[in-house]
Order: sequence, then structure tokens, then C-alpha cells
Amino acid sequence: MILVLVVLFSVPPTLAVCFAGGCDLVKRRELTGLLSFLSAADSNNFGMNPVPMSMPRSDLQRREVTSLKSWLIPAILGLVLLAAFIELAASVSAGGWVVGADHQTLDWFISLRSQAGTAVAEVIAVVADPVGTALTATVFAGWLIWRRRDLVGAGYVVGTLAVSGLGIVVSKAIMHRLRPPLATQLVIETNGSFPSGHLTGAVMIYGCIAIVMIRMSAPGISVLAGALALGAMFAVAVDRLYLGVHWLSDLFGSVLLGSSLLMLCTALWLATMPQTTRWVLRRNLTSHLPPAKSVPARD
Repeated sequence: MILVLVVLFSVPPTLAVCFAGGCDLVKRRELTGLLSFLSAADSNNFGMNPVPMSMPRSDLQRREVTSLKSWLIPAILGLVLLAAFIELAASVSAGGWVVGADHQTLDWFISLRSQAGTAVAEVIAVVADPVGTALTATVFAGWLIWRRRDLVGAGYVVGTLAVSGLGIVVSKAIMHRLRPPLATQLVIETNGSFPSGHLTGAVMIYGCIAIVMIRMSAPGISVLAGALALGAMFAVAVDRLYLGVHWLSDLFGSVLLGSSLLMLCTALWLATMPQTTRWVLRRNLTSHLPPAKSVPARD
């Protein structure tokens, strides 16, 4: 059972994180080269005076086109996952085959309960609740600004947090699905069951952080960031079943919704990165911050 859950819960987030953060098809080096050039040029004059271009205009234009193309893969993947979420939501509403394993899975997790396991599950529930994920995103965004001088990356994290909250609220309002019986719940939850706000937020925020770290870090750190993010997502999914507050199909929907919205936010971030970087540099918004602390770069 655990192996099946690992596969089902991990595939969409893994695809999302890998394609957005580590796949060579997004031409990370081309985008990094463009942003480095923009930073070097704009840091001299902030857009007020012409700067001799050390990069040929044709090369600059090619890099700009490549950077704009980098958002296509996460955008397409996001739309595919969103379509899968809508199809799943329709099946759940109609009581289709997808809800067939809900009761058996819940009963199996209830049979595994222990005093120590319950204590751990309650801690995970607090860390991964909306306040916890919002705090995690805020702290990471603050680190990007203060230690990396990366206002654009911080905006991506905060924007993903906002979209996560909106997506959860709208989805729950539309579905109005009842939770498992109160007798099975170790912590009382009374709002809509589909999708899980904890898991949707975890997929989006932990995935977002992993994508940022993968794109700025050495391979070893990238692998660690991706593994920790996926492990945290799976822990939250298991936690919601163990506490008896969600059905299995709720969590499938959460993974699909979180992954799809994460990809769409990432696509917007990548598509607008050259323009937003120019805007930040030309207004000298990072001049009052300490020098950026280096992170081991990717080869």
C-alpha cells in the first residue's frame, strides 16, 4: 500500500519540479547568461545612459527568445495537470471509480495508529497548515531578498503562495465534499474535504522552493532540495490519511491541483523574468541590501 501511494503521490510533483527546475530543455544556461548580461549593463547606468554592448545584438536577441521559450514546457504541463484535476473532480462529484478505495485506505491507516505516530502526525499537521506554509514561504522569500538580492525570485515565491490560497478556497467552495466521519478524525476539521488545503499548499510551496534552489545551486544541492521537497509532500499526504481528515481521492486531487498551479506560476515567472529583472535593476531596488551570498553554481 505504501509503495503504491509513493508512486501515485510522487509522479506529478516530480514531473513538475524536474521540468521546471532541472530539465535542460528550458535552457537554463541561456537564461542565466541573459540575466547576467542585463545585470552587468543595468548596474552601470540603471537605464539612463547607453552602455556599450559587450554581447552582439543578435546573440542578445537569441538569448531573449530562448528565455521566453523556457516557459512553454511548464505552461503545457500545468494545463495538462489542470485538465486532469478537473476530470478527477468531476469523477469524485459523480461518485465514480476513483473514490472506490477511499474507505479501505482510510480504514488501513486507522489500523496503523499508535501514540508515537499520532504525536508525529499532529506536529506535521501544524507545520503544513496554511499558516505554517505561509511562514515557510515568507522566510524563504526574505532569504532570497536579504542574502541573494533576488527580488524576482522572492516575488515568484510570494505569488505562488497567493495563488495557492486562492486555488484552495475556490476549489473547496465548488466541491463542497464531506470529510470522513468525525469519529475517525484525530483532529477536527469541518470545512470542505476536496482538495486538501494542507497538501495543495505543500506541493506548491515546497515545490516552488525546490525549483528556485535547483535553478541556482550545484547538482548536489539540487538533488537534496528536490528530494526534501518530494519527501515533505509525501509526509503531508500520509499525515492527512493517518489523522482521518481526508479521503484518498482528496489527496489525488490536491497533488494534481498543486502541481498544475505550481507549473503555471513557474511559467509566468520564467516568461517575465528578463523584463522584471530589468525593472528591478533600473530602479536600483537592491542597493540598500548587503552583497549577495554566493551559492555553489551548477556546472
